Amino acid sequence: MSLLQKTLLGAFLLLSLFLLGAYTRLPDNSQKVPSHVISDCDDTSLAKTFKPRIEEHPGQSGVFLLGNGVDAFVGRAVLASLAERSIDVQYYMFHQPTILWIIYVCLHS
Repeated sequence: MSLLQKTLLGAFLLLSLFLLGAYTRLPDNSQKVPSHVISDCDDTSLAKTFKPRIEEHPGQSGVFLLGNGVDAFVGRAVLASLAERSIDVQYYMFHQPTILWIIYVCLHS
């Protein structure tokens, strides 16, 4: 394949990707309503522990970026163990059955 053919093929592929991206749109979730909200959680241990800190930082999310998968897993396992009313696990991705089993045990403890 000559240099001209490679260049034309590359340009064609880039143009194809651009056109596919231009016509592909994500679904509009702007009007989506949360399906379930738990509002009466002020008497839980976690709420009592973190309420003073939340009040010290109004308007801030409290998000803390974890540096690796082990820290993320330990954080989820601890929060699952401490949850008293509810925990949303639908977005967790489990790539190993052992991890799923550990989270299951934490949720049922």
